[in-house]
Amino acid sequence: MTTLPELHRKMSSKIERQKGMQLAPMELNLLVECGAFETLTKAAADAHREIVEEIAQQRADLKAGRISHKENADKAMERLQTILGKDKS
Repeated sequence: MTTLPELHRKMSSKIERQKGMQLAPMELNLLVECGAFETLTKAAADAHREIVEEIAQQRADLKAGRISHKENADKAMERLQTILGKDKS
């Protein structure tokens, strides 16, 4: 059975070496039990909320004539590239 300190060492090593890792069911349970999944869920919800707020502001700016349709499209493309983790170049 994996303990939290063992899982931490394993994850730290993978993060440091920038390597992927697979979690055994027990390791995943440990992450849930210690609150890591709850933290991830909250962070994902916060990121989603920020995106929605940005889109709402952009729509308001477009409707009020503060930005052009091209600027709107450019910002939408930047958001998509960020979500997909792609470089803008």
